[in-house]
Amino acid sequence: MSEDITRSGGYVLKFYADPGGPVGHFSVRIQGPDGAVHDIVGKYPADADKPTSLSGDVPGAIRDDSDRASNDDVIRREIPLPDKEAADAAADYLRGQMDKAGAYNLFDDSCVDLLQGTLDAAGVDGHVADYFDDKDLDRMGDLPLGAGDAAQADRDKSDQQRRRDAFHERRRREKEEEKRRKTTPEPGKSGQEPQARQEPEASGAKGRGAAASDADRARLKTAVVDALNAIDPEEAVLLKPPADWSEPEAKSLMRRDGYWGGDPGRRKILQDGVAGWFGAHAGNEPVARDGTGKAVERPWKRDPAKEPKPLMTADGLPLSAAFEGIGDRLTKRNRSKSAADAVRGFQAGLNRLADAQETAEPEGEVDPYRRFDRPAAKRPKRLKEDGLFGPKTAEATRFALVNDGAERVLRASEAFRA
Repeated sequence: MSEDITRSGGYVLKFYADPGGPVGHFSVRIQGPDGAVHDIVGKYPADADKPTSLSGDVPGAIRDDSDRASNDDVIRREIPLPDKEAADAAADYLRGQMDKAGAYNLFDDSCVDLLQGTLDAAGVDGHVADYFDDKDLDRMGDLPLGAGDAAQADRDKSDQQRRRDAFHERRRREKEEEKRRKTTPEPGKSGQEPQARQEPEASGAKGRGAAASDADRARLKTAVVDALNAIDPEEAVLLKPPADWSEPEAKSLMRRDGYWGGDPGRRKILQDGVAGWFGAHAGNEPVARDGTGKAVERPWKRDPAKEPKPLMTADGLPLSAAFEGIGDRLTKRNRSKSAADAVRGFQAGLNRLADAQETAEPEGEVDPYRRFDRPAAKRPKRLKEDGLFGPKTAEATRFALVNDGAERVLRASEAFRA
């Protein structure tokens, strides 16, 4: 027994990481100086044969893991506990989980979270991933996304939350300082109304007016192309069909904050996209099991790509080239319009295309494991035709290009060209 364990009175958490099976697995045991305080258990989907266990929420179950934890290739770690009270608190947590396991989700409420909850209940700082090497976590499971990735994601999510909290705190202080400056009169001007700062206007203008000058058109094209190229990394993945995602891209989405919580609509888009990625590469057949109940390894239908594919329009044009084409359409071929009118006409064309597609697309739910040949992103809401080429217009343009194609986008806006 190590010096740390002796100092803790002999109470330890024992973590077991089994790299076998589709996604690998973690188990936990609480050990005291006189034997087990709580036997080895792990969290599973109640019906592990369903492929949706890899993505969406399904009923969970806590099971005895004595046999699985005894496998030769299992990685074992011991975490000293402060005292008997910490061990009892962790054991109480596990007993509560056994009484009510709740839902299971590989990247939100899985075997990793059972171990993390045990750490938290015992008052031990840190994350499950802190006790294992990343190389060991990376090789857990036959599928590229497994329990090891979930452990790393849980750790990364907490780090991201701390950074985000610090960022928002800085922004809060900056806004308070800005508000103070706006409402405090300048020296020598006491009694005057504070002058609100004028915000820069977005590309285009709200009013209708005379035809834009050559300089105005050049500025408009630059602003439009820049707005279209300002793609968030998450959106860049979702604009591709899940079948085209690389393994790193799929992992990046499962590590995004929105995959675990936040807006339910956004969470569904991310989880359905990952389900489609699994369906394209691993199939959606139930997991096969041997006579002992252990999942049988099966080959992938096709190996996931290691490098990302470039973003393309539905008709095969590189997205960056399509952006230039949109910029040209809004300037060179709209010489009789103001910049605002040109953008307003383009927005009307995008709305017209969206209306036509909504009518043509079939209604009803589609099995996410079978929906992998279309962009994972959803079509943005109908645009306000305000003549401003802002982030919402850019997002709607990018979606229309990858879903409908550059030719259809340009043709839809042609009817509104003067």
